[in-house]
Formats: sequence, C-alpha cells, structure tokens
Amino acid sequence: MMKKSIRIAIYFATTLTLASTGGMSVIAENISLDIFDLPSANHTVVAEGQGYFPVLNQAGGRLFAIFRAGGGHINIGGDLVGAWSDENGLQWFPPTPIVSSIYDDRNPAVGITPTKRIVLGYHEQASYNEEGKWDPSLKRARGMYTWSDDDGATWNQPKPFGVPGLESGSPYGRVVSGTDGVLLMNIYGPFTDKIPGMAKIRQDREDYAYLIRSQDNGATWGDPSLITEGHNETTLLPLSSRRILAAARSTGMQRVDVCMSEDGGRVWSSPLRITGQSQHPADLLRLSNGWILLAYGDRSVEAKMIHGVITRDEGRSWDINNDIILSRPVRGDFGYPSAVLTPNGKIAVMYYCAGDAKDYYDGSKALAYMNLFNEADFINAYTNLFLGGAK
Repeated sequence: MMKKSIRIAIYFATTLTLASTGGMSVIAENISLDIFDLPSANHTVVAEGQGYFPVLNQAGGRLFAIFRAGGGHINIGGDLVGAWSDENGLQWFPPTPIVSSIYDDRNPAVGITPTKRIVLGYHEQASYNEEGKWDPSLKRARGMYTWSDDDGATWNQPKPFGVPGLESGSPYGRVVSGTDGVLLMNIYGPFTDKIPGMAKIRQDREDYAYLIRSQDNGATWGDPSLITEGHNETTLLPLSSRRILAAARSTGMQRVDVCMSEDGGRVWSSPLRITGQSQHPADLLRLSNGWILLAYGDRSVEAKMIHGVITRDEGRSWDINNDIILSRPVRGDFGYPSAVLTPNGKIAVMYYCAGDAKDYYDGSKALAYMNLFNEADFINAYTNLFLGGAK
C-alpha cells in the first residue's frame, strides 16, 4: 500500500494553520530512516551512573556536554558536571564537577558564546522534606546561572537570575545568540503578571514558557517575554537576525509544538502540534543544506527511541510522515536528545537512559549515550528514501 507523504504547512503570521500538500513524495507505509543503517553510524557511551538531561555544544571541533550526576531523576543529591570529547567526538574525558550545592542542582541550559564563554543556567530545587523526598508543595526552588571563561576549568560563583516573577523558574535547552549578539535562554514556570503582555493570558495553565535575555555575555539576565502558555521545556533556534524557531513541550498531552517569532522573540505565533502524545522534549538542529532536524524522545511505547522530523523550508512546513530513527530502542526512563553539527561534517545526538527507573531517586543505572554519523550520508539517505532522489 502506498500513500502520499504528509507535510504540515505553517504560515507564520498571528496563527499557524495545517495543510496537506499533494505531490510531495510517495513513500511506502511504515518506512523509516534508521541512522544505524548508515555506514558512518557510531554509538558511544559518554558516562555511566549519570547523564540525565544532557545539553550538547561544540567548540573548536570538540564536543562539550553538561548533564546531571549524583542522583536519579529526582534526588536532592543531584549535581551538574561537564565533559569534553576528543576532536573526533568518539572518546570522552571523565566528567568534572560544576555545581554541587546542598540542594538538587538540575535542568541545565548551556551555550558557548562567540567569546568562548560557557554559560550555564540551571534549577536549584530545595523542595525536599526531612526524609529527603521531593515535596513540590514546599515551593523552595530558584533559577540560577554561572559561567566559565577557561573551557570549564573554573566557574563563576552561581547567582539567581533575579528576574521578577521568574525566581522559581527552570531553564531548559541551549543558550543561543539572537539579535545583535543578545543571548537568549528559555525558562519555564508558573504564571506571573510581572512580564509584559501577561494581562491578556489565561492564568490557569500548568506551565508557561518564557524567554530571558542577556546583553552582557551572560553576566546578567532580564528583559523577559512570553513564548507560549501551557508549555514548558522549549528549545530555541535563531534562523536570522530576528527570526527564531521554538519547539516546546506541551502540558497535558506532553507533545512537541512549534512556534515562530519574527521580531527577536517578543511576539510568537500560535503553537502547532508536531509530535503525538508522550513524544517529548525536543532539540532543533540546522543542517548545512538549510534543513532543520527536530529530534525528540518517543515515550509513548514500551521500546522507546529518539526520533526525528525534518523541515526543508525553515519551519514553514514539516515532513511529519518521514520518520527518522536516531537511537536504539531502550526501556524505562530516557530521552532529552541534544544535537549538534560538528566542523568535520558529523551529526552528534546525545541523550540519556536510566533503565526501568522503578525508583526515581536511584541514578545508578543512568547512562549518557551519543550517536554520531556523517551529515552527508544522512542527507543522501533521506533524499533517496523520501524525496525520490531529487535534492
């Protein structure tokens, strides 16, 4: 049985609309592009007994990742560590400590600025009771940040973001550079009326995705704006000096939606659904040919995998029927893909797996994985499989 490939078309104005475009490409039902069918595919274990919520960056040909150690998915002993790879991205040096307070240090957002400063935002979670069990009713949490100017050897004393209304918010994803070099970071949390435009926003959503900015290379943060309501973990990808694409995890269905800003992140289009229920969160990666890969964790089935979907027109439409498999199947707690393109033409996708996770406080089974494969091999395989060989 044959069927036409479906693309979601997005018209970025004040709303997003769906459309099915005929004549795009014809593919067989249930066909996927599995990156492990590529001859260049390589599977690496970056770290053991740690690795939750990794954020991957590349600098000077080497890869740098920050992830969680010292505890399970939830654990007051959680710390944040950083690790560098060799120049090929295949061998990793032992992780070194970055943040280790008496509280649960978690949820990193990381970027490397043009000055080679490594900027880290994170969530300091202290809502644990006397028995060490997480109790969100305690509401003891704050967003924190720090930075390093020597490749992670030393770090500035962590500070609260100090953004009114977002004191308890959690960062997520990659710190990116927007208009005029202003740094952008997602931070999510509850409703606040201290941000411009919130008077017109519903107050009963579980989470709200915000954007905060730094105009001094990550030394201070402020100037917040709302990305979208009813969403939390949001990845950002600047497309031009003012256009930004965002992929956000929704509350409720726990899916990935995308939206676009044409003015540097002040005003955003309405979210458009890309993935299904329990398929989250996402990362966005621009390829050298202009395509954008959205990678996400599929938690909707027992054998969980990292999947991907492509847009070939900067997010205006998406090849939602062209499935990409970016990892081996695993069981239990897993996900949070983070992807970069290396200078030597490879795509690197990092994620974590923690096994059955019967006890979310036990991180002993956690692993940080990375899959590495040639970008040219991937683009050629995608073109031949889904686009009839026509680039």
